[in-house]
Amino acid sequence: MTPPRFDAFPQQIPPDFQRSYRARLLVWKAIIPPGLVLVALILVTRLLGWLQPLELVAFDTLLRNLPLESPEARITLVGITEADIQKLNHYPVQDAELSQALRNLAAAKPRVLGLGLFRDIEVPPGYDQLRQTFAELPNLVALEVIDGTGQATIPAPPGIPPDRVGFANFLEDSDWILRRSLLTSGKLPNGQVKPAFALRLAQAYLAPEGYRLKLNGNPERGRGKGKNLSFYSLKGGPRSVLHPFDSHLGGYIRTPDGEVDQAQLTMLKFRRHSRPFELISLEQVLNQQFDPELVRDRIILIGNIAPSIKDDFLAAGVKHTLWGTETSYQGSVPFIFGLEVHAHLTSQIISQVLARRGGIESLPEWLEYGAIAIAGLAGTGLGLVLASPLGRLLGVSLLSSGLLLLCYVSLTVGLWLPLVPSLMALIGAGLMTLFVDRELHLKLSQSNSTLEWAYTSVHNGPLQTLVVALRQARSNPVLYAQLQLLNGDLRLIYESMRDELNRVGEGSGEARFCLNKQWLNAQDDLPELLLQVHQTTLDRNCPGFDSLRICMRPRLEPLRNCSLIPAQRRLVCLFLEEALCNVGKHAVAANRLDVLGINEAGWCRLQVIDNGQMGGERVWAGQVQSGQVQSEQAQVEPVQRQPVPMDLNPPRAGRSRWMGEPSALFTRRSKPRQGQGSRQSLAIARALGGKFERFPNHPQGTICQLSWPNKQPVGLRWKLHLQQWFKRL
Repeated sequence: MTPPRFDAFPQQIPPDFQRSYRARLLVWKAIIPPGLVLVALILVTRLLGWLQPLELVAFDTLLRNLPLESPEARITLVGITEADIQKLNHYPVQDAELSQALRNLAAAKPRVLGLGLFRDIEVPPGYDQLRQTFAELPNLVALEVIDGTGQATIPAPPGIPPDRVGFANFLEDSDWILRRSLLTSGKLPNGQVKPAFALRLAQAYLAPEGYRLKLNGNPERGRGKGKNLSFYSLKGGPRSVLHPFDSHLGGYIRTPDGEVDQAQLTMLKFRRHSRPFELISLEQVLNQQFDPELVRDRIILIGNIAPSIKDDFLAAGVKHTLWGTETSYQGSVPFIFGLEVHAHLTSQIISQVLARRGGIESLPEWLEYGAIAIAGLAGTGLGLVLASPLGRLLGVSLLSSGLLLLCYVSLTVGLWLPLVPSLMALIGAGLMTLFVDRELHLKLSQSNSTLEWAYTSVHNGPLQTLVVALRQARSNPVLYAQLQLLNGDLRLIYESMRDELNRVGEGSGEARFCLNKQWLNAQDDLPELLLQVHQTTLDRNCPGFDSLRICMRPRLEPLRNCSLIPAQRRLVCLFLEEALCNVGKHAVAANRLDVLGINEAGWCRLQVIDNGQMGGERVWAGQVQSGQVQSEQAQVEPVQRQPVPMDLNPPRAGRSRWMGEPSALFTRRSKPRQGQGSRQSLAIARALGGKFERFPNHPQGTICQLSWPNKQPVGLRWKLHLQQWFKRL
């Protein structure tokens, strides 16, 4: 007899124009989490400073390959070369020789004379003559060396006032490469600070142009500050701010700002030219064999450029130096003389003030990390939009090239972008989508192969036997109809599994599933899903359903607010299908069937109640506890619960291995028979963090109940989410 129908539900298969969108959305849900995890790892790695060496190497490489600039026409170097030392046959240069060189240069009327030599002690002969020369040259700027407190460890030459003295300290990174330079010292006890030698030279050069240096003793700290270190115009022009180095500038992560407290630094931006400065040897100056135009109205720097003096540093951001081109123990990192570093820094300051040639700056820290995250999301999105693996590789390559070009162009104007972490996020996320999708297709291919092999085995074995049984059962119409239905069901399993595998390949396998030849959407509310399962299951041709006279409409509305993810809703639907099928297969003379949903005391319960006699697998399992049957059941049928023990069969006595008599020592109690349906229900209960029970109804029948907590623990929900995610991987 066909059971009464209480509702007709439409098929929950979305239209074609929605199916592709939902499939793509679910694919994104499966692939985006690995990309986000990778981007988060890159952000954390950069935040810890582990990417700083790679970022500095990338910065040096870009800086070294920037377009060439015009040579500096405002600075000329007077270098003491190895040939000069051999010609003079002594070192250091004597005071008389240095005094003569300064006077010859002063005759050509330079704007600033910078003495890049230490003269704190006498080098006779000619010391008095040298001191008189110092006093007669008001445009002479000398240098000193200071310690961590700002005190001079190598003082300037005597007779030169403090306002024409700058310190010559350099600051190397942990890899011994020069990328930064000090602009000011730390705060001195008198509240003032000392400027660097290059800053003094720039100050003296810009003074005739109408610029004054504002140098306070309480520097502001932080990105974008440093307005106290600036050149302002007496003619009312715009003020040129020298932005100091920040501990988070570019690829630097929590790098100390300086050797002394509150010292201000700047990134070195070397002038890019094969010969950025004109060079005159000391011998040419002493013999007055130089072009006066190379000295007139310029900054003249006098110092050592002889390799034997050991006044050199490693500078990876410059390609051509007076030492040579890319020659050092680190391969591509050239040496640069200290005199050149002073010249480059002086040129950088003057160009920033007069030509608005900015220094090296970077984005705010939060914006840098946002740019890295956007690069990772772009790689993930590109891998999802392009279906072809070759297209993904080509797209990632093009985006990476564009990112590299963007960082290169930005550095030409002085903006340092996070190249290395952005490239890692972009390429890593893009390739991860490729590998995840490849693994997904590989698993689907393996699943299809396994399905084909399994179906072939079933077709060549049981189905052939079933065909023979069908031929022999033609004389029995009832048996023939049942075998015919079994034959169709077995063959339909193959089509259903193929359809489900195809939907998983489209990305809809987690949200949509098939029960009894009908596709359901696990995104729907639980009561609607259970109603559809109830309706389709009762349509089956099961002997237990033929005797039903009363089939109450399931009361499932209390389960609407249960906190279950789609995968858990699917498990509850499987339980209801199994419980109803158990009634249809094993219930004897059942004429009433009720399905109840209960939500109280923090627990959700789904009960399937019938009044049939026990048979087959309907072995009651579990212990009855107080409060497990709700008062709502009494409205359907008076229920009295009586606990039934697990061991229903009498114990069997064993025999003593010595006496041949039964012995209590070897007595065993038989385990209750547990079918596949019971094992499946117990597994579902464990997955939901609840319990499965089957106990007798009064006066006859069975209550099959699944219980789970309404608000599941956070740990369980995260565990289920991770399990689903790893399944996708």
